[in-house]
Amino acid sequence: MDFIKHYGVKFEKWVLSNYQKTKVKYRLYSETKTFASKCNGSAPLSEEQKKQIKDYFSKYFKVDKSTYVAHTHYLEKTGVFDVRNIPDPIWYAYIDPFFNNWTLDKYLDNKCYYTRMFPNVKMPKSVFYRLNNFWYDENDKIVTKEFVKQQILNSPTDLFIKNADAYFGCGSGVTYFNPKKTDFSTIEWIFSSRYDFVIQEAIVQHEVLAKINESSVNTLRVVSLLMRDGTVKICSSVLRIGRNGNKLDNWGTGGVSCGIDNDGRLKKYAYDRKGNRVDKHPDNGYVFENTLIPNFSEVIKMVKKIAPTIPHFRLVSWDIAVDKNGEPVLVEMNSAYGEPELHQFSNGPIFGEDTEEVLEEVFGSKEK
Repeated sequence: MDFIKHYGVKFEKWVLSNYQKTKVKYRLYSETKTFASKCNGSAPLSEEQKKQIKDYFSKYFKVDKSTYVAHTHYLEKTGVFDVRNIPDPIWYAYIDPFFNNWTLDKYLDNKCYYTRMFPNVKMPKSVFYRLNNFWYDENDKIVTKEFVKQQILNSPTDLFIKNADAYFGCGSGVTYFNPKKTDFSTIEWIFSSRYDFVIQEAIVQHEVLAKINESSVNTLRVVSLLMRDGTVKICSSVLRIGRNGNKLDNWGTGGVSCGIDNDGRLKKYAYDRKGNRVDKHPDNGYVFENTLIPNFSEVIKMVKKIAPTIPHFRLVSWDIAVDKNGEPVLVEMNSAYGEPELHQFSNGPIFGEDTEEVLEEVFGSKEK
């Protein structure tokens, strides 16, 4: 029995190891294919730029087509070449899964648990939530499905119904409901769905952010990295802005993102998902440059406070709103599958001056 147990464990580890290798190869392939489809050949890399890329990255990993394609993409869209830009295929295949436990993410990144994970952080008010087909009220008491339906119909405020599980993405797991205007039949499917849900009151955002686009709650996406010494580095911050009439602010629903300087001011340009660049809102003409994000320092303080409490997820993308009183409100954490493209379009290399330190931790130098 000990013999079987010993070699059974070894076989299990072998299977898991090869499974991980297969996933890495698939991510490299799929991301490279995606980026290649976006490149139009208008800004090909020079031989000198290719040499810089190879010299910079080859001591960490094999430089191949995926590396060059990603750098071509960023050069075409931003007009700037920076060898420190992290190729997205490398991010998804190696960096993100190194810093974040993707297995635990499936269980911990559930919005129903946020109030327990971050008890001292302001969040949108949850009216109801559902876990494993049990409905709970805001006091964590089990209630009937019929009661939830009735309360939704009589809600005095607009509601957002969110899929609580991880891996939904692109805004496809969020449904807006106005009790006075929206037909209930459009959300009735949630009561027969297998997913976990949270139902939250809509946030009333700060007037400064409402001026940029009124229909959506425009949120800050802040990337933090928990360093080995226990400090929290803020890697990059952008403002995600919705389009006219849309309730959601993300790229998947046509939104744009604008980089934020360290002092909390918006940069000149915003980018959409395809890398198209604009210096004003596409619908209302609002000029982004120099707009000061209300209480930006408090947003950063919130991130630095909560990032160390989930050490299995060291590289996290936080979605944070600023309410009408200027208080930061945690909307969501993205503990896996962060979008480096969202940041590197607007702010350049996501790890900035710490790029080599990060690569050294993830890969180790082959020159040692």
